[in-house]
Amino acid sequence: TTLASGEIEILCHEIEVLNPSVTPPFQIDDENLSENVRLTHRVIDLRRPEMQKNMMLRYKTARAFRRFLDDAG
Repeated sequence: TTLASGEIEILCHEIEVLNPSVTPPFQIDDENLSENVRLTHRVIDLRRPEMQKNMMLRYKTARAFRRFLDDAG
C-alpha cells in the first residue's frame, strides 16, 4: 500500500531468513576495548567514527602529497 508520506507498507505472512548475522563481539561505541580485540575484529573497528576520521585524514594527506608531487613533476 502506498502511504501519503511516499513510503511503502508491506504485509508479510511468512518470512525466511537466508543469511542470519551474529551479534558483534563488542559495541561500536565502546571506548574501553583492548587493542587485541580491536585488531582481531578490524572490520568492525573501522566502523567507529574515530577510526573513520583517522582514515579520512590519511586519505586527504596522501592526496595532497600526491598532488604536490604531480605538480612538481
